[in-house]
Amino acid sequence: MAKSSTTSATQAATSQRTLDRQGLQSIVQRVVELHAEGNVAQALGVVNQAIAATPPDADLLNLAAVCHLRLGNVERAEGCYREAIAVRPEHAETHFHLASLLKELNRVEEAEAAYRLVLQYKPGHAAAQLELERLLEQRELRAREEAMREEQRRLQGLLQRVETQGLFQAARPYLIVTPWYRHSSAGIVALHYLCHQLNQLGYEAYLFVWMQPRLPAGMRPLHPHWSTPVITVPLEDNPLWQRIKDRVIVIYPEIIPSNPVQATRVVRYMLNREAGTQSVRAGADDFIVSFSKMFLLSHYVLYMPVSLDLALFHDREAPQERNQDMCWIGKGSLYGVQDKPPAGCVPITITWPPTRQELADQLRQSRFLYTFDALTSLTVEAALCGAVPVIKHFGPWSRRDFEFSELGVNGVAMEDTPEEIERAIATRGLLRSKVQQAIAEIPQKILGFAEATQAFFRFR
Repeated sequence: MAKSSTTSATQAATSQRTLDRQGLQSIVQRVVELHAEGNVAQALGVVNQAIAATPPDADLLNLAAVCHLRLGNVERAEGCYREAIAVRPEHAETHFHLASLLKELNRVEEAEAAYRLVLQYKPGHAAAQLELERLLEQRELRAREEAMREEQRRLQGLLQRVETQGLFQAARPYLIVTPWYRHSSAGIVALHYLCHQLNQLGYEAYLFVWMQPRLPAGMRPLHPHWSTPVITVPLEDNPLWQRIKDRVIVIYPEIIPSNPVQATRVVRYMLNREAGTQSVRAGADDFIVSFSKMFLLSHYVLYMPVSLDLALFHDREAPQERNQDMCWIGKGSLYGVQDKPPAGCVPITITWPPTRQELADQLRQSRFLYTFDALTSLTVEAALCGAVPVIKHFGPWSRRDFEFSELGVNGVAMEDTPEEIERAIATRGLLRSKVQQAIAEIPQKILGFAEATQAFFRFR
């Protein structure tokens, strides 16, 4: 008898709930009408009664969340969205509404995670994709702004340190021997930036353009925004040179093996290992500096990858379908490379693409960059743009050399195999982080270089 009574009660409850479920559509319609009329509190009352009378229902909870938002009950709205997700976790629209609320509350990381769930449950959700891209762009912008503020704080601290220690008293000037500015050469960019940053730090620094063709009057291929004054030839007729020549520290890149200006104080800046080991005739008192620790030519390293412009080289504007592959021979011709690039590759040359912006745009359209020159900033630039750089020829280098370098082998395929390509794609984020850190450290490194060279040549 007791069992029969229990069964009847269960059936009655089930019947009542079934009835409530059957009337759910009319309840939803009523709530929508009240909401549209502006009777939001009354609409919320109706939906709360329905929630209490039926099993947990995601649609009712979503309606309650909308009403709470209209009434300014943000925390209650968030709670309703989360309860709806607990009932129906795969419902993309609920995740989208929650993500939008979290974005409004400036809880950016939570909003990003919620938008990703929308795309997980409903790939191709256009609004979620757009909002996620905006969040990522805003995050990148905030990171760049913070990096700029940090660099300004760092530079200000360096200047205060210099002033406090009196490092400018009787500081020796610098003459940096270099070709004219060319954006396609990371080494030349580094030499010009070194001059600029030394001047920014309060030192006296000049460029001397060596073994370059004479240019029309007034034409000077220099970076338009850097402080890079040029001492012109002939030196014996230049009054500025006559003023500084007895005190100057001359910086030669490794492509200049001798001492053409007959300087007493010489810095050898090795921007490449091959030339350094084969031809540079360093004096006994020369100060030797390597661009990278992988060159192993000295104990002093001045690594400054200033050519890696993160404002240009990124994959935020990359098309969904990349439609080309590119190739770069570069120094591979010096290594006697006979291999031909894969068929159909678009070749990069010293003169094309003509600008850095156009190079970045081309890389964003590319699937792969095949390079026969392992030591080139193009590999990093391609990876930052979302292409996969593949090294086809190492020349005098080895994989171990690059593993020991400042950026390692992140984002770059060391050989043309599926495993290496997969590893390169998986480590792009780590590469970007290392580039950001290396760029942020440049002012401090240049100040350290200035202090070291001034101390080295103080009594020479």
